[in-house]
Amino acid sequence: MKFLLGALFTVFVAIVSVFAVVTSGVVNVGADQEHSPMMFSFLEMLAIVP
Repeated sequence: MKFLLGALFTVFVAIVSVFAVVTSGVVNVGADQEHSPMMFSFLEMLAIVP
């Protein structure tokens, strides 16, 4: 029972944290700005090109 309550509490804290970060504006979740050069090169490195 303690394990289940701990898991539910962890999920709750994660959801509240994501909500707080997104609504506070710390992280831009919109698609209206270009990526920074470092992020662009990281995404380019991850891209799978056949």
